[in-house]
Amino acid sequence: MISLAFFLAASAFYLHYGLVPGRIKDRFIQKIEEITRKKVTFDKALVLPFEGFSLYNLKVAEKDGRPVFSAKKFSVNVRILPFIKENKIVISNLALDRPVYSYVLNAPRAAAARPPPKTKISGQIEVPLIPAEKKFDWSALEEGPDAFLPENVTLEQIEIANGFVEIRPDAGSPPVEEIRAINVRMGFQKPPFLTFQGSFTLGENAYAAVSLRGAWDLEKAGYEFYFHCASGRIPDWLAAYQKNHFLVLKKGAWVLDAHLKSAGEERCLFRSQVDLRDAAIAVDPLQIAGRFTLDASGVFNFYSKQFERYKGTLTLAGVDALRVSKEIPALGNIRGEIRFQPDLLLLQSIEGRWQNAHFRVKGSLKSFRDLLIEAEIHMNSSLGEILSLLPAEQKKLAAGYEIRGACRSLTTVSGSLKKIPQLRMEHKLLLEGGSITGPDKKLRIGGIFCSLGVDGAGLSIRDGRFVHEEKNYTLNAWLPNKSGAAGNLELGSDDMKFSARYLMSENRIAIQKAAAETHGARAFFEGSLLGLQSPLLDIRGEAEIDLEKAQKSFAKNAAFLKDAGLGGAARARFTLKGAWKNPLGWDLKVDAQSPALTVKKNLRLEDFEIQIRMRDKIVNVPYLRARTCRGTIGGRVFFDLSTPKTFFDGRVSGSRLDLGDFSKAMGTKENIPGGTALFQVWLRGFLKNPETFHGHGALDICDGKLFQTDLFKPMGELPFVKVEGLDRVVFKSLSGTFKIHEKKIWTQDLSLFSDTVDLSLKGSAGFDKNLDMVMDIQYSKDVLRGAEDTGGLAPFMVREAGNFISQYRVGGTIEKPVYDKLAMPPGILQAPA
Repeated sequence: MISLAFFLAASAFYLHYGLVPGRIKDRFIQKIEEITRKKVTFDKALVLPFEGFSLYNLKVAEKDGRPVFSAKKFSVNVRILPFIKENKIVISNLALDRPVYSYVLNAPRAAAARPPPKTKISGQIEVPLIPAEKKFDWSALEEGPDAFLPENVTLEQIEIANGFVEIRPDAGSPPVEEIRAINVRMGFQKPPFLTFQGSFTLGENAYAAVSLRGAWDLEKAGYEFYFHCASGRIPDWLAAYQKNHFLVLKKGAWVLDAHLKSAGEERCLFRSQVDLRDAAIAVDPLQIAGRFTLDASGVFNFYSKQFERYKGTLTLAGVDALRVSKEIPALGNIRGEIRFQPDLLLLQSIEGRWQNAHFRVKGSLKSFRDLLIEAEIHMNSSLGEILSLLPAEQKKLAAGYEIRGACRSLTTVSGSLKKIPQLRMEHKLLLEGGSITGPDKKLRIGGIFCSLGVDGAGLSIRDGRFVHEEKNYTLNAWLPNKSGAAGNLELGSDDMKFSARYLMSENRIAIQKAAAETHGARAFFEGSLLGLQSPLLDIRGEAEIDLEKAQKSFAKNAAFLKDAGLGGAARARFTLKGAWKNPLGWDLKVDAQSPALTVKKNLRLEDFEIQIRMRDKIVNVPYLRARTCRGTIGGRVFFDLSTPKTFFDGRVSGSRLDLGDFSKAMGTKENIPGGTALFQVWLRGFLKNPETFHGHGALDICDGKLFQTDLFKPMGELPFVKVEGLDRVVFKSLSGTFKIHEKKIWTQDLSLFSDTVDLSLKGSAGFDKNLDMVMDIQYSKDVLRGAEDTGGLAPFMVREAGNFISQYRVGGTIEKPVYDKLAMPPGILQAPA
């Protein structure tokens, strides 16, 4: 019992004071300080079975007292059997429990020792310098840490538990970072095989965690490591460190996993995966925010310090970009993949939004030295956004118009990103379902579909089509960017074609060559448009018209042309000046002629000529002439368009017109075998008010066969005398004058002549074709002369009958006249009732 009590007391004393109490401890510390040149203290030192040699509360400081390192416990566990059997010291474990280390980034460096003075006795052998780039010999590490220990000492494992490191910029500065929960286990096996497993956290409240595990065959230089890091934010010291860098990671949370594996002594295989969330990246002036994931693998050469080969994928998920360029202030919700390998980036369908437009990008970037890009940008946007790409001069053309529609665009980019101004860019756009409404709402164009192309030279419109006033149109055009460059325009529909080549300057369009075709008419002209909002026209050119085609086209809306039987062609020269929006105010001159025109298919108008002048809302036709039916017709007329009713004043005349030819040409039911006509008509009034028409005229027809009738047969049966030739009377000539007013044609002296009877008519024929006339009938002069030649009672009876011959009132219509015989006064030929 006394021995047991003594052993327990000795053990307690040993565990309390350790191996080196008192002066022995002081001398032990002094020896350590001489070796380390640091100030060292510890509470006690113990040698225990299964733990080996241990120092408790070890503290290391600079000579000035500044703490450098401390540990709750420092232990070296030595195997006993190898020492007894082979006289070898085998350190099975070197452990640090809760070590604390203060690391100073800008610590003062120890001054290099001066070389000893060179004397004749000692001398100094000059040694050549070691090359700066010396190839590292991996075989030097085959023995592991044993290479740095005495020959009979071997280290099997190093272990750090719950370590702590604080990092300071300077010795007196507060810490900028804390590395906590450092747990490391590094083992050395035979043959030399290193295993490692460790982890630590960053920050007082652990915003990041890092772990590393792996193995290293030092003899074969083969290794494989796995690294993992997860961080919830960007620490302040890292943000400050990036301050002047080209690329700055301002904030974000990320997870990094990396795998390294040796591939011989010089190379290693690697694979890294990064998930960066809620990131904010600055690439001045570009600002990027969102989520990124990276997956990369390849081969790295340590001696050349280069990636021999690699490939990977960068995935964008909901990324926003600000200050992309002057024209593109922001892009939003960018998604997609970027695949990369040496000297090549592949954009795999990058999608996002620009303002309200959705876009998609795919392409490649070759040569990281020259930054050669080939890319396609697909975009869904509105027509208004696309028009914003137009030059300022052409934007003025669309001012005041309401423009809508969806647009799918394709932009191709090629060239070097190092020479942005020299990049080749071409825009191709597909417009669908567009519409344009004019400022006054009168112009309405819908159903717009077309393919647009935009590049540095200008805007092209291809395969365009649209609907205006229920009519389908096609459109192709080239609108140059450069002032003074040539553009062209092609517009068409089922019944219209227009094409033009032009030059556009700041406020003027010079029409170099234009052609228009519609309803059988073609025009070729040149000139200019001054002012783009309300252009002033100044054009001149020539025109052709095919009357047959024109009739077919216009007859749909003008029924009176349906049976007009027009034919032939006419040519004209014209000039036009005036405001585009005020056609009534145009200054127009037209001189037209044709060798032959036809009306009613058979009526020919030869050597046709007409002049048209228009100015200040007055349309004047000062000259109209043509040859027809062996005679001529002509006239002049003007129209005043300044009033809604349109006042007119005109004259038409004809001379030596063959009525037989006219009758045949017009296809009348009763052909007139002959006769020559002469007429003149003056008329004025308001076109839309026939009751305002006033005019007069004259008509003379001779040597013809106007019409024949048996209406006068009773006049041949006189007492004692029979007048021959009244069974069928043929009227051969006509003369008279007339006036026009009150929607009627009035005459007081219209006379018709035949061989036996002369007619004299007074009254009117209305515009509605109703007749209201009195017709007086007399024997012709030839009948009276014949009676004189007969002698006896014949002359007396014929003269008396001529004084009391029949009188008729003519009513009905021109197509169906009605004759009512008027009562004659009593006389020799008629007894009173």
